[in-house]
Amino acid sequence: MDRMLIPDLPIIDIPYVAIDTETTGLDPSGGDRVVEVAALRFHRGNVLDSFVTLVNPLTPVKRPAFIVHGITDGMLAGAPTFSDIF
Repeated sequence: MDRMLIPDLPIIDIPYVAIDTETTGLDPSGGDRVVEVAALRFHRGNVLDSFVTLVNPLTPVKRPAFIVHGITDGMLAGAPTFSDIF
């Protein structure tokens, strides 16, 4: 049996991945897109692996989003698109 499926396994022993994203705004149905993706793999409080990349949204970053994350259109110009990294 896979150790991950044992119900009495202490939570500290369960590896997990934390994912964070930044976007061009807060309305995906209105055209807002991802501009940064970060994923960190943890086990017992230690970072085992990480993946962080800017993402070219092919649309401008809205000012309110820029104020939150500081990512500019210029920073994204050479970044891969979401389909490139997916």
